[in-house]
Amino acid sequence: MIVKFEPVNSDQEIVYCIVDYIWQYNSGWTRELIKNQGDYNITNITSKGYTVYQGLNEDLLLKEASKKYKFAVVISTGTEFINGNDFFNKIKKECKSDFLIKGHILDRGNAYYELHRQCYLVNLEAYCKLGKPTVGQQSLGESHWQTDIISLEGNIHDDYTPCKISQSTKKKAFMHKMHGWNIISKTLPYYNISAFDNDIRKSKKHFYPENQKIFLEKSDWIYKREKICANNFVHKKCTEWTNVELSELEQVVSPASGNWWIDYVSEDSKIVIYDYNKESINYWQKINPEYTYVLGDLLCDVLDLSILDPSKKTLINLSNIYAYEGTSFTYSLEKRLQKETEMIEYLRQVLPNAIISFSARACSGFIDCDHYGTAKYMKTYRVGDLICPTWHANGDWSQ
Repeated sequence: MIVKFEPVNSDQEIVYCIVDYIWQYNSGWTRELIKNQGDYNITNITSKGYTVYQGLNEDLLLKEASKKYKFAVVISTGTEFINGNDFFNKIKKECKSDFLIKGHILDRGNAYYELHRQCYLVNLEAYCKLGKPTVGQQSLGESHWQTDIISLEGNIHDDYTPCKISQSTKKKAFMHKMHGWNIISKTLPYYNISAFDNDIRKSKKHFYPENQKIFLEKSDWIYKREKICANNFVHKKCTEWTNVELSELEQVVSPASGNWWIDYVSEDSKIVIYDYNKESINYWQKINPEYTYVLGDLLCDVLDLSILDPSKKTLINLSNIYAYEGTSFTYSLEKRLQKETEMIEYLRQVLPNAIISFSARACSGFIDCDHYGTAKYMKTYRVGDLICPTWHANGDWSQ
């Protein structure tokens, strides 16, 4: 089974494939967090203009991707991309070199070398020329003979993460097969294999949900980030897009993270700045004390806008409030979608002619949804309306 999530417009030659391993995790708590993170991954990747193929079998995903795309980034559930566009830009540069696979290469001693499933890059044209080899799954205790491997150019860290590997001329008996054993062995006669460098490593995170002990340690980052986003002043600028239809706004409601709308207001316009982050509110209040400021969390409450005049031309900037990296791990897509719907329905009642602007919605990537329009015509959605990834196929989304 392959599920496809597409951006509105995309001419990319790179596709992202998410392999669902959630069914392997022993902890229900871990499964729910990684489902949340997987949902946000789809929104994040498609918002960058890339198509996502998602399924349970990486070989099927690669074969399907090879029909249309030149390169595939394969990630497992539990991997996320951080620092905005960093990973996506760096992968584009990696695609300009001559290779078949790149990723995290691990020297496993008496086991054959491993291609870690958290994230790897495949040149699909070279993959097809090689006959579309299977990746090769882990099989402990399965001894086999392979041509030995030579580590080159030192290690990324410790002594088991080579920067590059090549094939030797000698055969060796290995006691185990690790993930990626087959595609590595099929690649090395024709290409050396390079590991991701530190720049790429720093632009993503993997939480190792397949290992509960490690996941418990790695999950500290989830809660630290959530606290930082809620309590520390994070940024002055935003990544919002502007719309040429905006002009002569008399009222603006916007989060405390940039003022891209400033060119569309006059000195007499009423500005309401809201946020759940008090430090962000304080920053903008010092710069523009004449504005009205509201401290509130739209993932918990509906923003009270009864102070606004429904007869005036109004912009309600909902930004990416319901699809925000800082809260995506601990708020399910279903919950974020519910709160987004409540806000839109409230605006329909009190400010029906207001313009609503999203940079991302809770359901972005899961359905072709409006990101801009008047409140009275803005569509709302239930999870039952969305394309369903495999990790929700067991019916845990209400209809």
